[in-house]
Amino acid sequence: LKVNIPLAEVFTTPTIRELSRHIKNRQEEVYASVEPAEKKDYYVLSSTQ
Repeated sequence: LKVNIPLAEVFTTPTIRELSRHIKNRQEEVYASVEPAEKKDYYVLSSTQ
């Protein structure tokens, strides 16, 4: 569903029907995936690394 619901809301919503209304009213969240880095013999680090 790509919807984030706080756990507290699951316990404070008295019925499944009401919880489904909350889910329908929330906007879909977009998750950006992290792409793997290309393979190298070594990787440059910063001075703090």
